[in-house]
Amino acid sequence: MLYRLYALTFATFLLAGCEIQSKSTQVTMVPTWGDIPISLCEPIAELGGHVAQLQFYLSNFNVNGKPVDLLPDRSGSQIEQLVLVGGDCHTSQWDIEIPLNVRGSTLSFTLGVPFDVNHFNPLTQPSPLNVPEMFWTWQQGHKFLRLDVAHEDGGWEFHLGSIGCQSASVMRAPKASCSSPNRYEYTVLMDETLQINLDLKTLLNNVTVKTARACMGEIKDKHCQMVMTNLEKPIFRSGQ
Repeated sequence: MLYRLYALTFATFLLAGCEIQSKSTQVTMVPTWGDIPISLCEPIAELGGHVAQLQFYLSNFNVNGKPVDLLPDRSGSQIEQLVLVGGDCHTSQWDIEIPLNVRGSTLSFTLGVPFDVNHFNPLTQPSPLNVPEMFWTWQQGHKFLRLDVAHEDGGWEFHLGSIGCQSASVMRAPKASCSSPNRYEYTVLMDETLQINLDLKTLLNNVTVKTARACMGEIKDKHCQMVMTNLEKPIFRSGQ
């Protein structure tokens, strides 16, 4: 009798675990050129080069208008507040674990790192807030998006982060929000593919990477104005 009770308890535990697991969803980010998926370091004819690095932080997730924390993962790519997606030619990570079933739901998120965790010492921060190539200074904080394009004549870079951050020095965190936070919000209606496309063709519309100067997220810089204007467009869309 006692054995049956233990067996029943164990089975109930397993079922409960499966039920919890079924409520989580793995959403996959896919870089595309228009509707065509691309791979990092593979030439894109219309771009005139290839993407050498593409990484970005997403935070402030909402499902049907309700805030939701992410599930911390073993790889260190996401914590409750945010996730770091993408990579370079050698290593990349495109999956996001959402602790809800988001099929048919409206998923909203912010491109950027929240102010309250953006300006700490990256050496003491948990992964993925300790990635050196995604950090500027304590004063400016993290690069929210890093896009490096290589072509036969050199390369072009777009690094987005907060601008106009005031503190005693570059080694001090600001106490107030930066004058140009440069965080962008997006909403996607999730379908059965559980895929979100990041359309680089839309992001780089009217940007000629072979002749354009690098942009470090300063909207007053004429070389930044076009690509930053494109950030206001629906560059994130549900997969087809």
